[in-house]
Amino acid sequence: MPGAQITMWNGVIKMASKSLIKYRTTIASLGCVICREYLNEHTEPQLHHIAQGSGLRSEYFICGLCPEHHTGAGGFHSSPRNFLRLYKLPTEYHLLELVNKFRARDNI
Repeated sequence: MPGAQITMWNGVIKMASKSLIKYRTTIASLGCVICREYLNEHTEPQLHHIAQGSGLRSEYFICGLCPEHHTGAGGFHSSPRNFLRLYKLPTEYHLLELVNKFRARDNI
């Protein structure tokens, strides 16, 4: 498929369409949503797939988190419950609210 990108997720190889690549690039351009919301800084993100617990993850339910907020000692994957409590997020899905807020602010 022209313009497609091959990715691996949990051992499964997937082809990413042009539209998915564009969407992922757009979300990445927002930076880390936690850094933007709480520190007013734009930091280079890793893409985090959003899903409560061990639920299925959609390629379109993603947000940008910097390495510290994603996989660092105080990051989401270190302790989801503590991370959500620290940033006053009722659920992981509220990260999407921040994504939408910054997409609107950046007009993208």
